Amino acid sequence: MSIFSKFLFLWLLIACAASSDAQPGSVAGKWDLTVPTPHGVMTLELDLKQDDTAVAGTILNFRSARQPVKGEFKAGQLTLETTDGDELALSATMKSDGTLAGELSTPQGDVNWTAKRAGKS
Repeated sequence: MSIFSKFLFLWLLIACAASSDAQPGSVAGKWDLTVPTPHGVMTLELDLKQDDTAVAGTILNFRSARQPVKGEFKAGQLTLETTDGDELALSATMKSDGTLAGELSTPQGDVNWTAKRAGKS
């Protein structure tokens, strides 16, 4: 194997490792949130964009209105707050299977929630 071939192989190996590490560390995209309430399970939608650790997007709230959210995703931990409308704060941990699980805080109290990427079973 020539020096060039060895260099190319090493470069491809490093590039593949870097790209596979970047994918699981992202919360960008659409999520289906499941929130148990006293009135039954509610499903909310979360649509996020991510720039490094900064996260912004929208959440479809309990009254079926979209609200802007912003926060961060760092070291597997997501924190979000609404920036307008209903006061909501979300915190979650990304699980090894790529789902999220955490707590939703509202003026009426706190509830646990889980989320999976939209379209995933």
